[in-house]
Parts: sequence; C-alpha cells; structure tokens
Amino acid sequence: IQSCYDKGMRLVTIKDLATNNRVKAFLLGKKVEKAYVGMDDQAREGYFQRTDGSVYVKDDFSRWASASGGPSSQTKATTA
Repeated sequence: IQSCYDKGMRLVTIKDLATNNRVKAFLLGKKVEKAYVGMDDQAREGYFQRTDGSVYVKDDFSRWASASGGPSSQTKATTA
C-alpha cells in the first residue's frame, strides 16, 4: 500500500459489478496484465479489510477475484 502511495497511486476498491467493469475496461485498454485490489488481511489472517476502511464480508461482491488469489470460498470473510 505504502509503495503505491509513495508513487502517487492508490489501490482500487471494487464493491460492485459496474466498478469492476470500468476497472477491467481501463486495464484492458492499457494492456495491464496484473493489478492489485485495495484489500488485505494484515490485521488478522483471513479477515479482509479494504484500504478505504470498509470490511469485506462473506456476501460482498468478489467477481474481481481470480482463481489464484483474493477472497474465495476458503476465505474467512467476516459476517455482518
């Protein structure tokens, strides 16, 4: 996160399909192969918090997640 901030960038927070589609179109247009979502589980392993301070819960939008990373069926997302 700090590395991005130091470079004047911010990590994206994707909470819905519309935002996901805008980010995807932007990345495809720039031919970006890999991007990082602004979320981590550094405070507690398996419990994700977004860089905007909101907490990822089990039923939140997650279609941005790839098969190899991000919250999945094995993630211990918090319950609201």
